[in-house]
Amino acid sequence: MNYLREQKQTMDKQTIHHKIYEYGIPLLLFLVPFNFVVTNVFVLIVSANWLIEMDFKNKCIRAAKSPYILCALALFALICIELMFTHNHKAGLFSIEKKLSLLCFPLIIGTSKFFEEKDIKHQCYRFFYLGTLAAAVILISMACYNYINTHDKAYFFYHPLVTPFKQHAVYFSVYIYISMVFLYYDYYLLNKLKTYHVAGILFLSVFLILLSSKLIIVLFLIHAGILILKKLATHEKKLYTYLGLSVIIIAGSLLFLTKNPVRERFKDLGAGNIELLSQSKFNTADYFNAWQLRILLWKFSVEIVSEQHKWLTGVTPGDSQDLLNAKVKQYGMYIGEKQRGDYGYLHHNCHNQYVETLFQTGILGLLLLISILVISFKKVWEQKDRISFFMIFAFSYFFLTESPIERMMGIVPLFILLSLINVKMQPKE
Repeated sequence: MNYLREQKQTMDKQTIHHKIYEYGIPLLLFLVPFNFVVTNVFVLIVSANWLIEMDFKNKCIRAAKSPYILCALALFALICIELMFTHNHKAGLFSIEKKLSLLCFPLIIGTSKFFEEKDIKHQCYRFFYLGTLAAAVILISMACYNYINTHDKAYFFYHPLVTPFKQHAVYFSVYIYISMVFLYYDYYLLNKLKTYHVAGILFLSVFLILLSSKLIIVLFLIHAGILILKKLATHEKKLYTYLGLSVIIIAGSLLFLTKNPVRERFKDLGAGNIELLSQSKFNTADYFNAWQLRILLWKFSVEIVSEQHKWLTGVTPGDSQDLLNAKVKQYGMYIGEKQRGDYGYLHHNCHNQYVETLFQTGILGLLLLISILVISFKKVWEQKDRISFFMIFAFSYFFLTESPIERMMGIVPLFILLSLINVKMQPKE
């Protein structure tokens, strides 16, 4: 009787742990687009649950068998080790704090037995889409309210549109793109087009355009164009295919033939002078558009690594921003007026995750990051998982112009989703 009672208590505890994972991880993804502080509470809850669950021997065995987990842990360990060689320990410790997701989610999701036995990946994608959709609806409603009171159209575009949640327009654009990928391939898997598929994709498409992220709009148009051409070639769902093609043509025409903030952001790309980038000194009055500034930041980062002979290990996460700021000052760029809260071109990260990782942790860190992506791509390719493939592709593409691992709004969803993708499911009997 005592043995049966103990078994029942063990089963009850295990059920509680499993329920926390089953609801905690999807809810965490649901809250990411809102950028709420409560998101951190859910991270703490699932982390505490992993620790209280124990079973560390089996968890260590699972971790040792996962190349993805080993690479993520090695990258986090490298960041921690670099703290010993940094001059700015406060910035180094803050970098470790921001990158705890590299440690937490691969271990929690990749080593807990629950995730081997129950595939909640699709459920998590759905919650992430629903959170993004809910946040977008609230934000567009708030923009309408602000417009009614101020008659200022700026509330409908770019950063002002997502400011109520202290979000970043480009990061939110990635959430939108991933949500649309989920909706399309959810329809593809169901082989049945439902109203929520059409309504969701149309609404999110409009919202994506309002966010004015050039990078993600181009990705969306290319992806949508390829899918439409494929449908036309196979004669599938011609009515919806022609409707989609018409929407893209009309939206594109309105964007580029009428005066609007989105068009102005694309026009800004052609406003720069490429010869300006070859100068060894600038004036504080020199203006750099988005692509010029990024190229300069990449150039500065490589220059610093080369000057300090830190190609193998990088300049450390703690010192990277200080060194980049010093280089901006050295080149005579505008540094703002601190008393007015204007920092000019100071305090910008590399705006390229590959360059950022090379800059901070050298070739060692960059190889580990690329390994994480390659391992994940290989996994979804073998599983023919199209939703996960395009999700990884979206972040890999996003890495070219932003450094999402340096922000909580980037690293949290990225490593939850990558960890779910890399779970080794137990074969069904």
